[in-house]
Amino acid sequence: MVDADLSKYFDTIPHAELIGSVATRIVDRHILHLIKLWLTAPVEETDPDGRRRMISGKHRTCGTPQGGVISPLLANRYMNRFLRHWRHQPRRRWVSEPWA
Repeated sequence: MVDADLSKYFDTIPHAELIGSVATRIVDRHILHLIKLWLTAPVEETDPDGRRRMISGKHRTCGTPQGGVISPLLANRYMNRFLRHWRHQPRRRWVSEPWA
C-alpha cells in the first residue's frame, strides 16, 4: 500500500515529459499538436469579486486543465511512467509506528 498526496498532481505535470510519454503511444503528429494546443489553451476564471477573466496558457509549461475531459487520461498516462519505475525498484519494508 502506498499513501500519497495527489492534491496538486494535475497542476504539476510537466508538458514536455507528458507529451514525450503520450508520443510513445500516439505517433500522429497532428494529434500530438492538438494535445499541445489543448494544454496551453486559455482558461476562464472567476475572481473573488465575481468578475470573469481569461488567463493565457501560452506560457504555461506544466499542468493539465482541471475539469477537462482528457485530463484524467493524460494524468494516468504520465503516472504510468512513475508506476513502471516503482515496480522495478527493490521492495523495502517500512514499518509505521502509530505514535510516530
